[in-house]
Amino acid sequence: MNKVTVAFGSFIVGILCGLLAFSLVQTSTRVQAFQQPPQAQAPPSVISMPGAVPVVPPLQFFGEGSTVGGAVQQLDGFSCERCTIAVPVFTYGGGAFRLPGSKVPRNVEIRLTGAAQNTFNLLRMTGAIPNPAPVAPPPGNAIQKTMLEIKAQSSPLDLVSLEGVKK
Repeated sequence: MNKVTVAFGSFIVGILCGLLAFSLVQTSTRVQAFQQPPQAQAPPSVISMPGAVPVVPPLQFFGEGSTVGGAVQQLDGFSCERCTIAVPVFTYGGGAFRLPGSKVPRNVEIRLTGAAQNTFNLLRMTGAIPNPAPVAPPPGNAIQKTMLEIKAQSSPLDLVSLEGVKK
């Protein structure tokens, strides 16, 4: 009976020590969460949908002094310092990118997708970006394209998105 009492007593003491140790781990997490500065929030709107705002993923590819070639280059998540980019088409969906000191060829077509396309359409709809003058419709069922282009620069070009600056 004496051995059972000692075993039961040590079991109870072990449980109490475990509870104390695990409660201290959560305390430090709560203190750190409390000390973080509050995130800047947009003013409240009539209809709020926080999950609908896209999240910008971080930069995922890092290069330096490389030559990038091919048919299409995605800008989202792309970081390349002092690179030569020899592609005719960029695709951009609104993600972070960095191209400091890089050389880009003349008349690069930029194809907007996702959030970037939505932003462009919103700015055009509100008049921040003027709509092009109407042109005569093409004959038949031909598809008409519009392009954004980067004009030639005399020195290396620094293309950096606002999210890319933070990295």
